[in-house]
Amino acid sequence: MGTNDLIKQGAKLVSSIDDTIEEFNLVTKPRRNRIKNVGGNPESCLAADEAALYSLISKDPVFLDDIIEKSNLEVSVASDMLLRLQLKKLIKQLPGVQFVKN
Repeated sequence: MGTNDLIKQGAKLVSSIDDTIEEFNLVTKPRRNRIKNVGGNPESCLAADEAALYSLISKDPVFLDDIIEKSNLEVSVASDMLLRLQLKKLIKQLPGVQFVKN
């Protein structure tokens, strides 16, 4: 009954960030400090700070604490960038707050 009531009230399916942007009529701004995409390298389409963080992650699991220590970033900043990298499907989070490249 709960989900049916939500549908009656006008709930909408959200299957991607685009659905949320469309629902709230959000306008996205182009990101600054982009590195130009050259040769299909995943790092080439990242902002400079994202590329630096991405370079700390490998195919072997890396703990969040190690990433923060090596990057000298605040936890909140590192977490935000890691989430952006996950949304871009460049990395994934494993149990135990570990990250690996896709």
